Amino acid sequence: QDVIARLVVLCALKSSHINILNKYFAFSREQSKLLGLLLTIVPGLKAAGENSMKAMIYRYGHDASIQSVLLFYAHRNANPETFFARVKDWQAPTLPISGDDVMKAGVAAGPAIGKILTGVENWWIENNFTPARDACMKKMKELTGGIAG
Repeated sequence: QDVIARLVVLCALKSSHINILNKYFAFSREQSKLLGLLLTIVPGLKAAGENSMKAMIYRYGHDASIQSVLLFYAHRNANPETFFARVKDWQAPTLPISGDDVMKAGVAAGPAIGKILTGVENWWIENNFTPARDACMKKMKELTGGIAG
């Protein structure tokens, strides 16, 4: 993984440069996936706050997120030490509700379940992953228009 992060730095975080490397190197699926993630995540970072880092860990996994933040700071010649001290051991929790909960609330199987879960998940992340199951169920009820009982 470090090799991939170094390649991204050498390519100045530009996908066009990575595309040139793709012509000459055979990357594994895992390496290609990490390259894509790093090129997606790093340019989108505005600042690496604690909650944004937790959201990245939750969405992309610990390793890709750590690499992304390191690249973010390296690209700006800044020191990430203080930041990492706050989140280095943080483990991503599991969303307290599932698609089964949405279906039990009366929502038919299909894309609506994913849309409702995404809405609850985004709200849960914005609230620093702290709302418990009851609060998530209440939010789901709001998003289903009162169908959930």
